[in-house]
Amino acid sequence: LEKVLSKEALESFNTNYKFYRSHNVPDDIARKISALEFMPAVYQITYVSHDSKIELLAIAKIYFNLGIRMHFRYLNLKVADLNPDSYWDKLSIKSFVNNLFDQQMRITSEVIANLTNKVNIDNANDAVIEWIESNKKQIQRYDELISDIQSHQYPDFSMLNVAGNRVKEIATIT
Repeated sequence: LEKVLSKEALESFNTNYKFYRSHNVPDDIARKISALEFMPAVYQITYVSHDSKIELLAIAKIYFNLGIRMHFRYLNLKVADLNPDSYWDKLSIKSFVNNLFDQQMRITSEVIANLTNKVNIDNANDAVIEWIESNKKQIQRYDELISDIQSHQYPDFSMLNVAGNRVKEIATIT
């Protein structure tokens, strides 16, 4: 897991790991608990790998790097900070998170489908950069939206949802 996580995700993993170790949780259990944050990605990565000849670790590296580059982690963290008032608010948030995972999987598949070079774990981020470049116009609009959202200390769900919809647009046109 530590080989494929992005820098930010690895920092989160290490922070959690150190927390559990500081509370005398045995090493192997602390690692497993710290990895739970990333378990929802396992299904998506495995699903993408079924139709690919690319090594699983390279796919995982693309998946996690894409998530950071597209600010999926940021969006997930911000939506987790929300305090839903009703059942429908909770359902909307859950739907948003599930949809974001689905779009990350879809875009990861697209990145892999459009590879022009052989990819392994060492050059997996190059595949993400190549995909970003080939979708520059849409990504630039998306980045501007994310910058606007990040300028607010406490973005609300409607702002995050607009970003989620923009991700869907990007995933659909690629």
